[in-house]
Amino acid sequence: MIYNALGNSGLIVSKFSLGTWLNFDSMNSSGSESTLFKNAFNEGINFFDTADSYGDAEIVLGKALKKFPRKDVVVSTKVFFGSDFPNRSGLGKKHLIHSVEESLKRLNMEMLDLLYLHRFDNNTPLEETLLTINQLISQGKILYWGVSRWSKIQLEQAIEICDRFQYPKPIAYQDVYNLFNYTSGGEEFVGYLKKNGIGLVGYSPLARGVLTNKYKNTIPINSRAANDDYAKFMYDLTEEKIKSVQLLEPLSKKYKCTVAQLVTSYLYSKNIESLVFGFSYVSQFQEIIKSKDITLESESINEIKNIFKNYNYDKSL
Repeated sequence: MIYNALGNSGLIVSKFSLGTWLNFDSMNSSGSESTLFKNAFNEGINFFDTADSYGDAEIVLGKALKKFPRKDVVVSTKVFFGSDFPNRSGLGKKHLIHSVEESLKRLNMEMLDLLYLHRFDNNTPLEETLLTINQLISQGKILYWGVSRWSKIQLEQAIEICDRFQYPKPIAYQDVYNLFNYTSGGEEFVGYLKKNGIGLVGYSPLARGVLTNKYKNTIPINSRAANDDYAKFMYDLTEEKIKSVQLLEPLSKKYKCTVAQLVTSYLYSKNIESLVFGFSYVSQFQEIIKSKDITLESESINEIKNIFKNYNYDKSL
């Protein structure tokens, strides 16, 4: 397993990380979460991602991680989305403080390694948000902070305020990262992140299952696309993209691996701090973890680039 420092920090995270969005309902019903986390930890995965808006995911994650030394795992959660009640959403001081305290209770932990600001809040002064983050760090409730799906302009504003008041700067940026989508800001934005010491954490590396090639003939009964609650998030499930994924089949046969393993091996070699996977079944994890041992030839890498050249913001992906 490859390990990376997350941005300009001493926080070391595994190249693969385990996410908890859209997958914990199925794990709860099957009782597989204990085996999944044990497998992940034994394979060197130390980075686990959740959010206050992921249903009971924080509770399940907290229970699972109790089996491992706290100093050996890195836990990130997020804050922004809430409810229609006043002060129960956004990045205002009251919601931030209550959200962090409630996340700590659900996780049954004394501190968070990393807190993401899940979206930008246009209704709260950024100075208020960052003052609160600084206070939470000073109180030892969070160690580091990052953002998810912010624009370059929004990040620039945050960094300027941090410089002005000597607040800790963000160390992580989370965004979609796969062969169809390479962050919302493209190559220039990723360069900006690196320049400012902000690590890139990519979620949905398999495009919520589309890049596994399991949708080439039909929609499997037990898939997310077959679930009305989850299907609305399947924006990559198009006929054009399914056909593109099918073009990877000859390459997967060449390397004697699945299409999912081929795609993951390709992304594993890229300059990104961590890839967040959301596994619903232990068997999926066991399949994907093997991809880190596959080494693709340059010719194969170029072939994959050519197949997906019309999708990516960054053509170097």
